[in-house]
Amino acid sequence: MDGMFIYWFGWGMWIVISFFWGKTKQRLCYAIAILVFLSLLPYKIEFSTISISIVFLALSFYLCWCIRRYSNLKLLYFLFASWTIGAAYSAFHLVLIIDPVIQLFDARWMSACIVSVLAFILGTQLRNRFVLVLFGLVQGDYVLSLAIKRLLHLQYEIGSLSFFDTMSIVALFFGVVWLMHYVSYWISKAMPNRDTIPFKQSS
Repeated sequence: MDGMFIYWFGWGMWIVISFFWGKTKQRLCYAIAILVFLSLLPYKIEFSTISISIVFLALSFYLCWCIRRYSNLKLLYFLFASWTIGAAYSAFHLVLIIDPVIQLFDARWMSACIVSVLAFILGTQLRNRFVLVLFGLVQGDYVLSLAIKRLLHLQYEIGSLSFFDTMSIVALFFGVVWLMHYVSYWISKAMPNRDTIPFKQSS
């Protein structure tokens, strides 16, 4: 069922932020933002045969705002890498429409795995990789809508619940990786430093 993952993930994040974070203005802003995000998720704007989600538009503008301070060289590479991820996402879904036999399991999980692996290959640092994969997903959905309309003559909703399900699965992958980094860092801090342990010299 489309929308299941994004709503479960969204409400889960809201519970964590509301009940486990400290009482700060940042917590209030994040909690309100998630509620607004989930409330506006079903709404869309329609232009003749084009249908686009309001939240998808807001996400597109937010991602553009995130990369506004990148240097020219970094921005050029970022666009190349995001185009690669977007092309992989749109190509996978086009092939899936034409030849559904390639679907080994849920298409949302398959596409999330593909774009996440590409983001870790092409990006550096966890936060930059996350912004990169989201930007690639947004571009890929735009390209997919144009391809479906022109090649298959079908109507496609840009920023559908299925798209946000894929995005939430990607966020879950990155959350697991972040947790593994955090746990390994905590373990390395808890372990004694071998360089400070004196070694007994043999006589």
